[in-house]
Amino acid sequence: MINSAANLGKYLLRRRQAVFLAALVALYVFILMNGLLIYRDYGISWDEPDQVQVGIQNYRYIFQGDPALFTYTIQYNGPFFELILYTLTGQPDSSILYQRRHLITFLAAYLGLLAFGALILYLFRKSWLAFCGVLFLYLSPRLFADFFYNSKDIPFMTLIVLGCLTQVWFLDSPTIWKAGLHGLVCAAAIATRIPGLFMPLLTLFFLEFAMLLDKKDEQYRRKRYVLPGFVLVLVCVGLTILFYPILWKQPLQSFLDTIHFMGHYPYQGSNFYLGQFYPAQATPWHYIPVWIAITTPLLYLLLMCLGSGVILTRLVNQYRARDLGGLRNNLLMVSWVLLPWLAIVLLHSVVYNGWRHLYFIYPGLLLFSLMGLDFLAGLKTLLPNIKKFILTAVVVIGLVGPAVFMIQNHPYQNLFFNRLAGPNMTAIMQRFDMDYWGLAYRKGLEFILANDPRQHILFTAETMPGWYNLAILPPDQRQRLEHTPDIQQADYYIANYAAHPPNYPYPNEVFSVKVMGAKILSVFKLK
Repeated sequence: MINSAANLGKYLLRRRQAVFLAALVALYVFILMNGLLIYRDYGISWDEPDQVQVGIQNYRYIFQGDPALFTYTIQYNGPFFELILYTLTGQPDSSILYQRRHLITFLAAYLGLLAFGALILYLFRKSWLAFCGVLFLYLSPRLFADFFYNSKDIPFMTLIVLGCLTQVWFLDSPTIWKAGLHGLVCAAAIATRIPGLFMPLLTLFFLEFAMLLDKKDEQYRRKRYVLPGFVLVLVCVGLTILFYPILWKQPLQSFLDTIHFMGHYPYQGSNFYLGQFYPAQATPWHYIPVWIAITTPLLYLLLMCLGSGVILTRLVNQYRARDLGGLRNNLLMVSWVLLPWLAIVLLHSVVYNGWRHLYFIYPGLLLFSLMGLDFLAGLKTLLPNIKKFILTAVVVIGLVGPAVFMIQNHPYQNLFFNRLAGPNMTAIMQRFDMDYWGLAYRKGLEFILANDPRQHILFTAETMPGWYNLAILPPDQRQRLEHTPDIQQADYYIANYAAHPPNYPYPNEVFSVKVMGAKILSVFKLK
């Protein structure tokens, strides 16, 4: 029975927590059902055929001893998730293969959403913030599209979120079995993408820091810190080698070669950025921050800025108060966001295709947004109900724009830009890369098949995804189309506007795909 104002407050708080937990569960159910309905809608991205080969070559080396793995330039690509994909998909017809890949990649992203909600609950102990955080991550159009076809950056993001969750859990109370679990996640992350190495290094740094501050006797510190740290290193190193077959012969040298190769990837292309072409090896230091700024919903950006101020203030206050637990968690969040970008700048690493290589820091950026939102919700005002109403209205309004874009422009959510990029999409495409994945080619091929009854049709395409997307078409339809590199023989020319080339010199445009009024693909009939 509620018999006091204090008890009433506790009751209402528990009830509010329960309501938002129920809302979070409902959100997860909706996300899963929606993903199962739409995963077939996406085309084949530029990297997918190579990623399929990563899985095949590593699988054949493991189970058949085939040394062909060492002759591929993609031998250094992380095989962990690709081996899972190859094992689960098998070798059916290519149309089924790619649809299964898109489904499993979405399920990997879904695991990341689950882990992100759990991380927020662990750090903030507030179910309403967990609900908002998961919704923010889901309603991030750029990442939403990649949830289905990007089998490198999205599974890696999921593993980094899982790594952060197991990291703070382990550091709060280091035990051997927690060290083993965290080491497993870190190894999977490293064997997916080499930048995952920063995760165990951060953990060991803060574990050592905690041990130095602990004034208890040496035997206690050895048991509490040294033994779990040793287990973490042993599990992480051992499983990284196990998950990365290229390391089996010469683990140390091959690992160093992999770090060097992936840190200076031999990509000879260029980035269309701020209206100019920059070689990928000479990308300006501000390339990543600008891409994040122009492709993140404005609500999240504003809250990130506020959250950055909040976290800096808390770092100072926690240092003064010797609140080591809070100080550590906030430093981990800052490190998650800043260290990868600083490494790219300082090491002059090759980056291209927007900022997809750093999608794994995006959940960390959203934690900044949640800190800003939590700060606003905690402001003391004379009219708390009005404040709550205004804050809710602002959040809802801020979410409407991304949600409407995602619905109206499905399945091209990967082309989302906010108003900072330009006044409209036509102006934006004069300044930034557009459909660099080549996803829209699928729609162009489907148009040709639907409108040309001939049984043999020749086409040529501007870039490789133009013929890659043949593989996702049904076999009977796929057989009617043939790609030819000779434009003189082709019946159709298909081009996407990845870096806004000049107008094509073909007058008979029969089909186009547009996003917010801007063309991202054209089909020209040549004969």
